[in-house]
Amino acid sequence: MGGHISECSKCDYKDQSYNSCRNRHCLKCQFNKKEKWVQRRVEELIPVVIPSGGINEEKKTWIKTKKKFLLPIRVLSLVFRGKHLSFLEKEYQNGNLEFHGRCEYLKEEKHFK
Repeated sequence: MGGHISECSKCDYKDQSYNSCRNRHCLKCQFNKKEKWVQRRVEELIPVVIPSGGINEEKKTWIKTKKKFLLPIRVLSLVFRGKHLSFLEKEYQNGNLEFHGRCEYLKEEKHFK
């Protein structure tokens, strides 16, 4: 794998670095790539709703519902749809969405809405 020493021509500071092994599991070689990837993903997170219960008033325990969902499915779907559309609208306005192939016409705002 090898390495090299960098030396400052003004103050003679020396820094030893090892060459990259390019292994995706190597902490040294992939740390910066991983951090950049994680930061890009943080912006992509979509709010989620946990439909099967809630936290008690003391915020210490989880209370399961007797039904399958905490909220009626229709209400839950409307809330999720609203949040998802709001997220898409924001990303569209910021120019973060790409449209290809059959969806290319959505680049025009009149078709996106």
